[in-house]
Amino acid sequence: MAKYLLQYVLGGVLAWFLIGWGLDALFGMNFLKFVGLAVGIAGGIYMAKLRQQLDEREAGPSAAEKQSSAEPDAR
Repeated sequence: MAKYLLQYVLGGVLAWFLIGWGLDALFGMNFLKFVGLAVGIAGGIYMAKLRQQLDEREAGPSAAEKQSSAEPDAR
């Protein structure tokens, strides 16, 4: 997850900060850019976690799981 965490968090923060900044300018408020920062951080972490799960699914079972499933039970 660490491989993608920085990329997704920075991308999310940048995108949502700019959205918040634009909405601040449009509506004359001063707090939406900070809301955008929080949404960007949370969204970036969420997307990195989803990416990690997708990579694990595509990689298939680990070598230890393959070996244990290949050995018959000794009962």
